[in-house]
Amino acid sequence: MSKYFKKTAIAFIAVFLFALNASAKEDLGDWPKALYGQALLAEGSPLPNPAEYVAAATRLLGQAAGK
Repeated sequence: MSKYFKKTAIAFIAVFLFALNASAKEDLGDWPKALYGQALLAEGSPLPNPAEYVAAATRLLGQAAGK
């Protein structure tokens, strides 16, 4: 596993835990798709639907950036 994927996985997990702590009652939304996709990439497996993963990750990163 490359350093890039390790750092990205850690970043997703950190943001996920922050969001989970912010409101445990909210729907998980794109988090399961993004985290599952990141786990597949980290282990070297192909994504079943790359466009869905990219869309979920983009929405989450946009929310984290406040956009």
